Amino acid sequence: MSSIALDHFFQQFADEQMNFLYTGEFSDEHTDGFIQLNNHQYNSADEFKTLQRRAGFLIAECFQNIVRHNDREHSDSFFQIENNNGIFKIVSGNRVDNDIIPGLKMQLESLNQLTAQELKETYRDILTNGDYSDKGGAGLGLIEMARRSKNKLSFQFSEIDENTSYFYFRLRLNAKNAEELPINHNFDNSISLREQMLQEQLFFVYKGVVSIQTTIVILGIIEGSLKSVNQKVLFVKYMGLFEKLASLDLDGLIAQNPVLTIGEKENKYQVNCSFYLNTKESLRIERMVKMYNFYDSKSLDEAYKQSLNEGQSHLQQNFTTDIIELLKNCSHFDFDRTSLNDTTDQVKMSMAFIKKNKHINRFDLNEVKLSQEQGAS
Repeated sequence: MSSIALDHFFQQFADEQMNFLYTGEFSDEHTDGFIQLNNHQYNSADEFKTLQRRAGFLIAECFQNIVRHNDREHSDSFFQIENNNGIFKIVSGNRVDNDIIPGLKMQLESLNQLTAQELKETYRDILTNGDYSDKGGAGLGLIEMARRSKNKLSFQFSEIDENTSYFYFRLRLNAKNAEELPINHNFDNSISLREQMLQEQLFFVYKGVVSIQTTIVILGIIEGSLKSVNQKVLFVKYMGLFEKLASLDLDGLIAQNPVLTIGEKENKYQVNCSFYLNTKESLRIERMVKMYNFYDSKSLDEAYKQSLNEGQSHLQQNFTTDIIELLKNCSHFDFDRTSLNDTTDQVKMSMAFIKKNKHINRFDLNEVKLSQEQGAS
């Protein structure tokens, strides 16, 4: 992935609490992962946590919307969850056959014409009679999404060829007492983000909380793409280093804004992150990575043993063991910094490792948690 693309996502999501993008194959397990990833953004005192349950239901229904209106493989489907100061946007995208578009468009437009009370009555009619009243014909899932979001449904069809189109669908969710948001069928931003992912061969982009819990959830989402236990352990170790560095105190007043991207390119998995780091720590780690990048395999082994012998307290402070271990097992590991002011840098940490096609049994996520907890102790 190019540095320009990583900077693009970093700047694009700068003012948002969370933005999560996924493209590729979908399964029911992804639904739970998307919901958990959203839930881990908030603590019990967060003013937006009251929207969590509604958001979870809408994420699940929006995901099912992909399955419901897509008889094809979901290999190029798209999913986005955005939280911008308490306004949630949940976007899905998938291919549909052109012959279902007129009926689907009519259903969506008819729902957007109904009041909240009419939506409630329509929902009750279908539960009672198994059919619809003259208020219009729309699927039960779509009715529930309109009711729960308390906003109009947004959608767009972009023709691919004479047989298929790409169907973008968006739900918006805002605070309980906020006014209903106006209809907005502009998907330019989501389309641009998806195109950027396709261009860079990414299947995962994430801005949000980085923790042991989110690492476990992210691994659960992407583990179908990683083919071996070793690759998954390597990813966990990278995330552990990312978490520790991104959680360090900043000397300035710049807010933390960690961004993570994962993709496949040239038969390699590529993992990149960008975040703010105090300049003193940034310089120290940059020098360390550059120095160890010149070491051969034998020298790295010796440096690794020496770092282990120096003890856990020293290891906590300089991250030497983490860095050497990644250099030993990756085809590429690098660390770059850009100075923002006298005390703060924006840093980019990149890792690449060879993609192997051999399939190995699913990774035990409990091992991930244990591995990270031991590293953080």
